[in-house]
Amino acid sequence: MLKRLLLKVNKQVLKNVISLSILQGSNYILPLITFPYLVRVLGSEKYGTIAIATAVAQYLSVFVDFGFNYTATRDVALHKNDSERLNKIISNVYSAKLIFLCIALGFLTVIVILIPIFFKYYPIYFIFFMIVIGNALFPTWFYQGVERMNYITAINISIKILSVVLIFLFVKEKDDYITASIIQASGILIAGFIGFSMLQIKFSISVRNLKLNFNFRHLLQEIKDSSNVFISTLAGNVYGQGAVIITGIFAGNKYAGYYSIVQKIASAIVGLSQPFAQAIYPYLCNVYVNNYKRFNEIKKKTAFLVIACSFTISVISFFSSAIFIKWVTGDKNYYITNMMRFSSIMIGFTICNVLLNPFILAMKKYVQMRKMYLITSTLFLILSIPVTYSLKGIGIMVCMIFVEISIFVGSIFIMMINKQYKKFFSLLS
Repeated sequence: MLKRLLLKVNKQVLKNVISLSILQGSNYILPLITFPYLVRVLGSEKYGTIAIATAVAQYLSVFVDFGFNYTATRDVALHKNDSERLNKIISNVYSAKLIFLCIALGFLTVIVILIPIFFKYYPIYFIFFMIVIGNALFPTWFYQGVERMNYITAINISIKILSVVLIFLFVKEKDDYITASIIQASGILIAGFIGFSMLQIKFSISVRNLKLNFNFRHLLQEIKDSSNVFISTLAGNVYGQGAVIITGIFAGNKYAGYYSIVQKIASAIVGLSQPFAQAIYPYLCNVYVNNYKRFNEIKKKTAFLVIACSFTISVISFFSSAIFIKWVTGDKNYYITNMMRFSSIMIGFTICNVLLNPFILAMKKYVQMRKMYLITSTLFLILSIPVTYSLKGIGIMVCMIFVEISIFVGSIFIMMINKQYKKFFSLLS
């Protein structure tokens, strides 16, 4: 059935799936080469500190992106043959990102000064701000919109291979955690510059002639259009990246390190689903607009396949937990292994959520999605602090399972029910 479904999708989507599969493979396989090495050399506490700084950088990246990675992708996909409109989209996106980048730097400075656990290792947080700049520069939304993901793949793989080599060459002991931070963060910054330059090299878009648009009326419209997606993404990061920060503050850097180890393994498994989700999104946008009946056929078939495959992977992960942890840490840490088993329950629901998201976004159910994520993230914040304080690493895993199940139920509800959901969500507003 899956083969028949994929054959119906145009060849460019299949090429994009292949390109993004290679990219996702490099995103997880290459870091997994250095990941066990860094855990063993730096120790759980120093590695946990880097994990918290990375999570903060990801939060700020979400703020600077402000949902453009979805809304701008849609705009580029629909206007990719109109060069004048395309230049306007690019100018508006980078203008908004520059403003948000300045705000993000100011916010980082304030929280580093005010929060003792951050101030203790303040250089790391500013080093990792390079990730925010790199992500802001890299026009992922443009490459996805024009359906040329091979450029993203080539740039990212090259930079990540270089980072792996440099980590093994220069990170030798616990005190090299600053060096490890610089290598990881600067790689993303360099990738951002290259990705931005490729706009001119490969797509004849004159970077020098792009005019930053500080017409606040136009920018406010761009922000308004992206706000629902931004709030949904930010709410998702409350638990996605926020979990490691909450664990560090309320359970300590050691348990943050434990959680980060489990999260890395889980992310590598979930990452297998992301190439398909990213590649099919522009295609779904066009099908939804031009052939609604066909869109519904794809939606129904995909939902069944997604659920079946996701929970098969979840079961395999559960029974492989001890092997994963032994491979990463080098010993049989039963506490982290139990965290991994809890994570395996979560993995099945997370994969489902990743693969269902493009359908909801293509249907432009931004408001419903925003409310779902806001409610879930609010409940997570209320529950996670006392539960993590009491149960440490196991507590945060229980909260994450609750989150992913809630989102799965909400996503199915939004996708499959056409009229009744409106009344339900109107009660929540």
